[in-house]
Amino acid sequence: MEGDGRDARQVRDSSDDEPAPHVAWRLEKGDGAQYVLRNIGTAIAEHVYVDKSQAPPVNRNLPQDSVVRPGAGHTMLLKGSMQHPLPTELYLRWAGQDDWVAVPLYE
Repeated sequence: MEGDGRDARQVRDSSDDEPAPHVAWRLEKGDGAQYVLRNIGTAIAEHVYVDKSQAPPVNRNLPQDSVVRPGAGHTMLLKGSMQHPLPTELYLRWAGQDDWVAVPLYE
């Protein structure tokens, strides 16, 4: 660039910058009542919680202050009943995300 002491190779267009690391989720159906909460983002998710009040009454191993690395998953058991069917989503929050976020639950 003229006059600022840098050559053109040192100046980067903002469109060339890599996106900031982020957390994104997918719920995967496993065997039976098993589900895997997978971090499909690029950042480590720390202090991950599922809102127990929105989860089905039959559940095991819900994330409570868990850490989920990019590409990794957290296995849990979710089971509905005639009186309380499986919800259509689970609500999560994690460090940096103070509000509950709905993650669709597919059977």
